[in-house]
Amino acid sequence: MDPQVFSDISILVDKWQKIAPIFAAVTIGTYITYICAVTESLSIIRNRLSELVGSKHSFKHEQLRKQQEQEQDLDHFNIKHRLNVRSPYAMHQLIIWADRHGVRLGEIKKARHFFNPSERTFNISQSRFANPLALVTLLFAITLFLAIYLPNAALFKVNKTGQWFWVTKNQAFSFTAYLPKPLNTSDAWIINKGNCLLDHTKAPLSNDWDKKVICYLLLDNHKGHVSKTILEQKLLAWTLSLPMLLVPLAVWQGNRRRRFATELQRRTQKKLGFGANSLPEYAKYYYD
Repeated sequence: MDPQVFSDISILVDKWQKIAPIFAAVTIGTYITYICAVTESLSIIRNRLSELVGSKHSFKHEQLRKQQEQEQDLDHFNIKHRLNVRSPYAMHQLIIWADRHGVRLGEIKKARHFFNPSERTFNISQSRFANPLALVTLLFAITLFLAIYLPNAALFKVNKTGQWFWVTKNQAFSFTAYLPKPLNTSDAWIINKGNCLLDHTKAPLSNDWDKKVICYLLLDNHKGHVSKTILEQKLLAWTLSLPMLLVPLAVWQGNRRRRFATELQRRTQKKLGFGANSLPEYAKYYYD
């Protein structure tokens, strides 16, 4: 891996820490708006805003007032159960359907990604690439975490010359020298404290400035800087790997909901004794 990647990632993490509170607030606001949008309940936000500015209107006509109340019930119903029922009539039909099949609304909520609550039909499908993508992402996250977290050494760069190196408590290594032997290069080098105290030449490096900077850190003249950097790298490992786990977690959750929807479909169809087939025409007259 190119050492420059570590530098770029560290810079991004520093910037991220500054904007994290703002990002969190925007994320929460976006999530609330998203839930209202997918459940077609944005009118709740509009009503709240109307109440704040004192412009909310209530109809005096009985039929209009009744319709307004039904629409408000529908919005709150969709928000509470995370559903997307399109009309008050469809909401009442869904409640009747659930009662007839002995299904709780909480169960419909769990299967909502594979169930159309307005038409009361199932559409259970599965992507061929979801599980392989989850596996690849999980393996990559684990590899990235171990690559950054396990080395008990701090990675530094000499800005003047572009030299990358590792520093532990007693030794300093070239970038490839600290990696497994198959990844070592011919110009790999190792310096210990004795090289810094007794050998005043630039060996084993090719640049005198590089050795001065490396020895400065190795002898801990910048008190605690190496230990602090190691701790920051371990934190970086968690910061980079944990978000990637959201992908396999989402796929696992999708598989879990798919199994639940399949079982719910089996239960509701078995209730009327029509197997895997939809209701026949004569039965729809009575049950829909």
